[in-house]
Amino acid sequence: MRKLLAKLLGWLIEAIEKLKVFLKRFSRRTYSTVAVILVCAILLLDVGYHFSKGFTSSLETMSARVGTLGETVSFDAFLVREEKTIGNASSKNVYYVADGERVKNGMPLMATYPDGVNDESLATLTRAKQAISILESVNDARPEKVSETIELRIAGVSLAIEEAIRNGNVEKANRQKDTLAALMLAREKLNGLADLSKALADLTQAVKTMEKNLGEPTRIITAEESGWFAHSVDGYEAVASAENVKGLDYEALAALFDEERSVTPSGAGKMITSHKVYAIAFVDNDFAASFVLGRQYSVAVEDGNLSLTLEKTIRQDDESRTALIFSSLALTESLAMKRITSMTLTVETHEGFKIPTSAYTVYKGVHGVFILKGFVVQFREISVVYRKDSMMIADPSPKDKSGLFKLLSDNDNIIIKGEDLYDGKIIQGAS
Repeated sequence: MRKLLAKLLGWLIEAIEKLKVFLKRFSRRTYSTVAVILVCAILLLDVGYHFSKGFTSSLETMSARVGTLGETVSFDAFLVREEKTIGNASSKNVYYVADGERVKNGMPLMATYPDGVNDESLATLTRAKQAISILESVNDARPEKVSETIELRIAGVSLAIEEAIRNGNVEKANRQKDTLAALMLAREKLNGLADLSKALADLTQAVKTMEKNLGEPTRIITAEESGWFAHSVDGYEAVASAENVKGLDYEALAALFDEERSVTPSGAGKMITSHKVYAIAFVDNDFAASFVLGRQYSVAVEDGNLSLTLEKTIRQDDESRTALIFSSLALTESLAMKRITSMTLTVETHEGFKIPTSAYTVYKGVHGVFILKGFVVQFREISVVYRKDSMMIADPSPKDKSGLFKLLSDNDNIIIKGEDLYDGKIIQGAS
């Protein structure tokens, strides 16, 4: 490249010399010759300057493309499911399966005993019944594999209890303590055994003995459908249901999040019988404008990601937030038990030329970027409409233009890294 440049400069100098001779021969006035010589010399110096600057330039470029940038927000969502309450909370109940367990149609869920039955005896029976259910649910004949699963569940429930206590949710902590007791009993029965069936046989025999001593229960409740079984209810099962949630107005939806609201629970447990779940959230009006009805959005929840479809938006003139109602057919285990959960969602809010902030500059009072066209640097005007972290979005068809430079176009080669850039600079080795 240096040899080529030297040849170009040599040819230019030779051409200037020939032009000087030509002008001296034919020009009538000497000052015209001098002027032309000065112009040619300036041109020679300018070209040389551009080429010399190009020798030291190190550039990184990217092609101008239309893309999107998103905004991430976290919010609390109120969950509405298809729930059926069962039993009577004021009765003495024995839960046959752990809180939050998946159950099949026809499976015994709980039994109600007369008021005179000893509470400690009922608690012992409950632990044994749930231990049997837990061991059977693992569905693996190898005790060592079952033990690994039990240990993981013990660790998970222990963490859930600690979190519930930190958050002041004593009721949840107590429910989880019952499940933890059943898990501990299951682990105890598995200890040192070479056959899972032996542990199940021992627990089954113990249950029979306890049931004989307690007498017949007044009622045994079985699952009428497959789903999740929860030991408790919160009273919202009748307030917001899968059938009426989309018909609730703004005030009714906002009231679901009111911690001081008094709701009377009814029932000793409930069945969640459908995978469909509704999630109600409130977001700022400006952010809500980015959502589209019927579109699916991926949200991060406690145990993974969930795809939600926006079913309805409700906005009230005197309110700064908009109510959003989402739905999903993929009910996760954590969403089956919680009433309010935290979700994180990213929404694509702006579309245009996606440009790194490192490429953005103000040149001669105009906002824009430098591009490389062939071996020449050129400036292109842009109109920034959104900026987030290290990226920005430029309007592909801005209405306001300075008129001093061309606008950035699709496939322009944007310079994202370079030094001493200016409009007209020549870059060595560029093509």
